[in-house]
Amino acid sequence: MRGLVIVIGAVLALVAPGCGGGGQRLVDAAIFAEATDTFGPRDVLVDPDAQIAWTNVDSEPHSITPDVAGDGPDSAAAFPNGIGPGQTFYWRVPAAAAPGTRYFYHCRFHGQAGNGQNFGNGMVGVVRVR
Repeated sequence: MRGLVIVIGAVLALVAPGCGGGGQRLVDAAIFAEATDTFGPRDVLVDPDAQIAWTNVDSEPHSITPDVAGDGPDSAAAFPNGIGPGQTFYWRVPAAAAPGTRYFYHCRFHGQAGNGQNFGNGMVGVVRVR
């Protein structure tokens, strides 16, 4: 396996007018998973309304599945058979997400959900709002 690359960067996070930004901000980070079926780092800190891109550079499918149904990034609708090699899943953090909000997720093929407050086992991650 070559691993899974999640990119938060080269992706613009739009700031709504009246929110003090009045423009566009670049969220800049790169997250790499090694051949051990892990997201790394598995804890990502972003602003509300940031867009995140997960790109699969592995030879097998992966998923972004929320630990709590309906709460957080979920690649199932766009990729019902998993995010295939070379494919990218995009998710935008809700603009109204409060600081401290956490979106726990896992790969349904290589991980297990936590309880929405803590990590599960295997290939797991969290998006935290600053």
